[in-house]
Amino acid sequence: MIHAANPCSDKLACKRIADVTGGCKVFKGMTGSNEDNRIIFSFGAISFTIPDVVEIYNVCKDALSAHQDSLDELYRVFEIKPKNKFAKSRVEITNAISEYLGIFENSVEDRSAYLKEIRRARRKFIYWGDVNPCVYGVIDRLHGLRSNRKLVNSVPRDRDFYNQLIEYSCYLLLLDTIDIKEKIEDDKLFKYKADYDYVDAVKRFEREYHVNDDLTIDTETVFSGIYSRIADYGAEHFYKRLCQEILNNFDWEEGRIQVNNAINQEIPILWHYVLKALTDEGGYSKENGNGVDTFKKLINDVKQAIILLDADSENDLTLLFPNQEEGYLERLYRYSAVYDLHQYDVDGMLFLIKRIITAFPDGIENHYGISSMNLYQILESVVGKSQVAFLKNGACTMAGDEFDHKTKDILDKMAAKKSLNKKFVNPLQWNLVDDDSEWIIKRDGFYYILPPVMSMLGIYDKIGRALGWKDFGPQIETAVIDLFSGVEGVNVYSGKYLFENEVFECDAIILGQEYALLVECKKKGISRQARGGDKLKALEDLSQTYFSSQKQAYHTHRAILDNNRKLELYPAEYDISAKDSHNEKYKEHKQTVDFSHVNRFIRISCTGGSFWITGEVGIAGNIERQIDMGYADYPVNGYIADFVEERDKLLGLIGNDSRAVKLDRLFMSFDKLYDLVIKLQVAKKTGDSLLASIWKMTRVQSKKNDTANHLSWFIGNG
Repeated sequence: MIHAANPCSDKLACKRIADVTGGCKVFKGMTGSNEDNRIIFSFGAISFTIPDVVEIYNVCKDALSAHQDSLDELYRVFEIKPKNKFAKSRVEITNAISEYLGIFENSVEDRSAYLKEIRRARRKFIYWGDVNPCVYGVIDRLHGLRSNRKLVNSVPRDRDFYNQLIEYSCYLLLLDTIDIKEKIEDDKLFKYKADYDYVDAVKRFEREYHVNDDLTIDTETVFSGIYSRIADYGAEHFYKRLCQEILNNFDWEEGRIQVNNAINQEIPILWHYVLKALTDEGGYSKENGNGVDTFKKLINDVKQAIILLDADSENDLTLLFPNQEEGYLERLYRYSAVYDLHQYDVDGMLFLIKRIITAFPDGIENHYGISSMNLYQILESVVGKSQVAFLKNGACTMAGDEFDHKTKDILDKMAAKKSLNKKFVNPLQWNLVDDDSEWIIKRDGFYYILPPVMSMLGIYDKIGRALGWKDFGPQIETAVIDLFSGVEGVNVYSGKYLFENEVFECDAIILGQEYALLVECKKKGISRQARGGDKLKALEDLSQTYFSSQKQAYHTHRAILDNNRKLELYPAEYDISAKDSHNEKYKEHKQTVDFSHVNRFIRISCTGGSFWITGEVGIAGNIERQIDMGYADYPVNGYIADFVEERDKLLGLIGNDSRAVKLDRLFMSFDKLYDLVIKLQVAKKTGDSLLASIWKMTRVQSKKNDTANHLSWFIGNG
């Protein structure tokens, strides 16, 4: 057992801090409480009132005041042994005490609960406002100091333990001679801005909702109330106003709505709610009250409610690092409904959908009663009109008589047939949201066509259901090949090859001079359950998309290097044999692709469905890192195991370039790849210049690794 000396013992003649049990009234979150009865810390059953902390602080202050001229006693009390006979500096002593503090802090059994308690204490301090300033300093020390020492689990978590923890914090505070009041003013706009914002949110809602002892409010009740107000406002009117708000936040250069966890974060929640209201039975058609003022108040209330929702997750989306393994996937995924809208490149989705529709003409005609080309022309026309309407007015509402009979019949078949988000109230219930599979709502004879940038996956899903969810992988491959076939200065290949006595297939190879893309395509996206925080489902979806496709790309890369940077490809439709001698009849159709000049291979996993934040290296890369470090807390399935095996074989061939090889990868939906390629061509980038810009994307990390978010950077720095 590691024991830290008691700073209140021996020649300092400090009395041992009494075991104050409190026996105080619980703070109810309202004004008028007796300050002496307010609890600042609650570590399980052990509570500290404000006077408890102030008393410890004063005892430590008196002890230091009695020995200001000599630090010898402090050396002995804290078991600090000088390297020589000269006195240590105050900084050295502070560092030594910090190590003791680190031992205690890292000894706390539930570290996340400990940090959560410190955050609560800081918020109480801000909320109360009239607390003794020394409490602020203690909270600052308890929360901010860290140690790299190994965790110590043998220190008992009793009141004496927390007394010493606070004592050390007080000594550090005193040794640093901080002016607490000045420190508060310096910090409050920066270091603790999130806590001040949280307190403001509590004060905004405390008149309407119960505030408990820890300054928390039942957020589900808050959001339920917000949705009820939207219904009272009128679903149709709110739809129009929200669409206009979305248009106001549309970035014309990037071609996407500016929505993330730092800006316009209320839009995703309101969007889910308005679609729920539009499809609810009954509903309202009359706009009640002052529309503009009511709308603005709803938006501001949602902003504040999101702050409450993040009450104990202030670092989830801003300070998550790969070494913070606990709950990493769940914490990122569960916030998708709060902070993100799935957004699609309209032209890219139409490019892909056309190839899917024309590949299955019989299935399309059986389901929709018209030819595949006629269906595509109708979809292209309606999507085009609605996109123009969105970019002009925000909303796109059309009466039935604006369409011919054939178009109206198709829209009726594709319109939502049920109430959307029926069970969805709390924004964290993303697994219950179902509006990403819709693109048109029919209500009272009118068609509400959702902004295409937000609803193109709905058309993809409708086609998928009509065709019995056939495998669209080959059509995604075709779309990739067709896309790059129009790029000047590159050659496009695909097909089957022999390697290690087996037959393998590569979906697409885009070859320049110094750069080559190895593209592997998957139909599957990331499921709703995964986006709702189901860790095993997220791993399953990532395995079937990212890890399986990257394994194939690694394999092709290795086959190229193993064969003197050449690859012999047979047409994909040929049934070739694993024995090369049996393929003599196909030799006239065999192509030899030469990679001798290629210095950089980029592996791209391309999906047809949505994938949200999984494109970031923080997700797939974190999983890969956990496996490599040997502390993954989930079963490693066959897809991941095969990926690791294939990756390691390639790394064995690469040698010193192994780190670069791990970085040379992207995970994106086809429409994003389309958007990038087309806009780079518009920027006069062709051949290796275009491929180099795509390679740079592997070096620019972002929250969602989103092409459009960084397009200006690519073009400007390519």
